[in-house]
Amino acid sequence: MDFVTIDIRQINLDSAVKKLIKSILCDNADTLPKKRDLWEIIEDMSMDDFMLLKRNVYFADFLRLFGVEFSPSGDTCSEFKDNTESVGHVDNSDNDMIKSKIGSDISLDLGIIKIPSLVTRLDDLILPNRFSKLVKRLRNISSFHESFHLGETLGDLVSLSTSDIACLPGVGLSYVEAFKELKILANTADEIDIEVDNYAPSDNKINLGKVDTSNMRLCLGGVDQKFAKALEKYARYIGAEDVAENLDDILSFNRSKLLALPGFGEKIVHCLIEFRDVVRKEIESILAGNINYQEFESSLISPKVFSMVPIEKAEKILLEDVDNFIDRIEDDEADIAQKRWGFVEDKQTLEQIASNFDVTRERIRQKESKINSSFIRHLRIHPKAMWQLIEPELSSSFRTKFNKVFSCFTEEKDFYDFLSLICGQTNLFEYVYPELDKTILNILFAENGAPLHLDDIREYISQLNLSEIKNIDNAIYFLEKRGVLLIDGENIWPRQLGKAEASACILFHLEGGLPWLDVARLVNARCYSRTDIYEDRLDNEAFKLPDYIYLAGKGVYRHTRFIDVESISLDDIFISVMEYAQSDCRDVFHLMECYQASAGLQAYDYFIIRHLVKHFGEDYGFYFYGRSQSDSVGLKKGFKNITQKDVIIEAMNRSERPLTKTAIANLLKSKSSNHAAFYLDALIEDGKVVQVDRMLYTTPSCAYKDIVVDDYVVEIGIILNKYQIPVESSIIKKELNNRFLKCFSKYFYASIARLYARDQGWFRKNSLYSINEIPFRNLKAVIENVCNLEFSVNDNIEFLQKHVAITKESATIALYNWRNSP
Repeated sequence: MDFVTIDIRQINLDSAVKKLIKSILCDNADTLPKKRDLWEIIEDMSMDDFMLLKRNVYFADFLRLFGVEFSPSGDTCSEFKDNTESVGHVDNSDNDMIKSKIGSDISLDLGIIKIPSLVTRLDDLILPNRFSKLVKRLRNISSFHESFHLGETLGDLVSLSTSDIACLPGVGLSYVEAFKELKILANTADEIDIEVDNYAPSDNKINLGKVDTSNMRLCLGGVDQKFAKALEKYARYIGAEDVAENLDDILSFNRSKLLALPGFGEKIVHCLIEFRDVVRKEIESILAGNINYQEFESSLISPKVFSMVPIEKAEKILLEDVDNFIDRIEDDEADIAQKRWGFVEDKQTLEQIASNFDVTRERIRQKESKINSSFIRHLRIHPKAMWQLIEPELSSSFRTKFNKVFSCFTEEKDFYDFLSLICGQTNLFEYVYPELDKTILNILFAENGAPLHLDDIREYISQLNLSEIKNIDNAIYFLEKRGVLLIDGENIWPRQLGKAEASACILFHLEGGLPWLDVARLVNARCYSRTDIYEDRLDNEAFKLPDYIYLAGKGVYRHTRFIDVESISLDDIFISVMEYAQSDCRDVFHLMECYQASAGLQAYDYFIIRHLVKHFGEDYGFYFYGRSQSDSVGLKKGFKNITQKDVIIEAMNRSERPLTKTAIANLLKSKSSNHAAFYLDALIEDGKVVQVDRMLYTTPSCAYKDIVVDDYVVEIGIILNKYQIPVESSIIKKELNNRFLKCFSKYFYASIARLYARDQGWFRKNSLYSINEIPFRNLKAVIENVCNLEFSVNDNIEFLQKHVAITKESATIALYNWRNSP
């Protein structure tokens, strides 16, 4: 056969053979012997599979490696023809037809079929008709065939085995052959490997359908303006204020589905699909590690939640976003934004800007609202995240930490108003500089002396629940700057107390009391009072604070905290006074005579009895006159029909709602909150009053009128026995609200536990209850003993819950307060 010359390209032969074998074996490689020749592989093929070789691109590639050159000699050709005819007739027309078909198929496969990445969604596949029909048929089957799951991507499809497809109802031979061909093309094409390798290793292909986008947020600052109108139209259609929060919807845009939406033409849909592809490409780069969106390296995708970012970096990101936003919007919008913010320009009112543009004030207000909404969507750091970042740092010194942004404003208030906008807050200027009553801490110093620890001040202010205080530390700083407080490290001293409060503050630490002159000198020397106390004569105003100061001897004053009120029964004392008054048969008598005649009264110091009669006597029908060195008591025959305690209980029973301590104080003649607290403590201890919520009190009959309280007591006992460790009232609330389908507060359940603790043999320390002794004085003491600031909140919650049964929410709040304490 000299008329045929064969040229074999050896360089690519091994690769071509391997790919051909791989495409032929497909699903059956595991069942074949380890060593075979190529003919044995071909021989085992079915006729259908063998005929499929004519459309196998790797078979075509293999044959192309063999170059064939024919001699033009007609005789030789005739001889060859004769020889072939002796073997058997070959119909050349059929050969030509086959050759033509193979050539056209190969051309189709290599020139037109571009197998996309395996991560391509099935919705977006663009393939020849036979493959499209296959996908459509399999989708229809998947919708009603429970055990068959097609998946979402091309990779999911070709991962199925041929047998999985062949056994499906409605899938004939043509569909099976189409699936085999698609599987061969998808699993062996170099083009696919190259495409995926651009982003990740081929054995770890990216599947956008399985990407977790829960922490990803679309940042409109990185969106090309050409997509803006299409995205706005889509946002209006789905009723979303911010399309940035609909990243999953964007990633799953489907052309045919979008075209089916009313009002969505080809141009809009093309724009949305193009934008979808831009977002997908960005996410693929993120997944491949080329972009770290958590570090704000992407202008298109930003994190919703992120690890702590330095303030300096947040400031840099913010300034970049502001500049980008100003550059993108129209000149008149930029002018309005900057003048309303006071950014780089002097801040102007709506009226001033409206006058400049010759429009109404309302028109400028509308434009400003729209501009601000758009601005927020352009920020890479979401307002909630920015607030979490800034809040711990937000004090009057924050402007030095955000100095570059601060320098863009002429007024400090404008700076904080701008922070309010980017943090989604209101009036952060008052957050930093709250307007407070300067006497807010006077009673605290009178009750507890000085110095006070910073934590005690924080706790006291937090319990006041004042709406004007958004940040406790800023409130303390406000008082310091106005000369109300002196702060040294963690200790705080008063500077502007009233005279009497300053005297009480001094006497707090002196159990034996002090003469008035010594008190005056100490107050003046330590600068506790707004005005000096007289030192040349007794300053009566400096000791007129009966809740905290009482006369303890001639010219000597003492703090009331040294009176052991727990051992004193007012009823018993005034019974003794009444018995003396009845025996003396006088309307007015000297208290000292009464004291000396009563063994019950002599169990206490005379000046303690004097103080109690003076300030509580009217409740029992006795009137004190302490003048001219004579302590006289006037008698109004018989006890009063109702005592102050009775007044409180009667008011609670009449009220539809529980009463606050302030409301209770207003029931008393003295209007004193301390008197109210004195009575409340006694009534709670007697089981006549219960606390049902924070700062709310009522009687047990009112509190428990809608429940069977015995059932609740039983359930509380079950809870305490179940945990065997101290139980915080939040656990009781959680379990009993679920058990009884109620929504009572934890204070309500704590009131039941406290009321019945003694009868049930339970132990109590503050808000903790147990069937065993509690080794801690309160919850804060537990935290200080078992938690560590260096550990995460979740770790500390886990440590805390090993010692105390407490809900995660209550533990988080307690830990937050603890972490924010010095």
